[in-house]
Amino acid sequence: MNLTREQILAAKRRQEVVAVPEWSGEVILSALSLRERGEQLAELFALAKLESGNAEYAEANRQWQLRLLARSITDAEGQALFSIEDVDTLAKADPLPLGRIADAAVALNGFVPNAAEEHAKK
Repeated sequence: MNLTREQILAAKRRQEVVAVPEWSGEVILSALSLRERGEQLAELFALAKLESGNAEYAEANRQWQLRLLARSITDAEGQALFSIEDVDTLAKADPLPLGRIADAAVALNGFVPNAAEEHAKK
């Protein structure tokens, strides 16, 4: 069946719930919009130009992950819980759960090879 314009525009973004036992709860991740994904990809391409292992690369990678978290963590309706302006505050949270949530956001948004296929298996 061919989708209509209205059906496409009304479709909800994919979501994934990630358990965060360290915080006694869970967070909802929503797939990025095309605009957000483009911004995140542009940052990723800039990151790829840096030399891996140096301080500049480490900081750029940390910022990339934090911006991905700010864009991906949402409520059940898909509304962001954080803004890009919250990145510095978010950086103060426990890194272990943030890393696990970031890994899930990377996979949900297809930023790794075969991520779409792996997500479809869930």
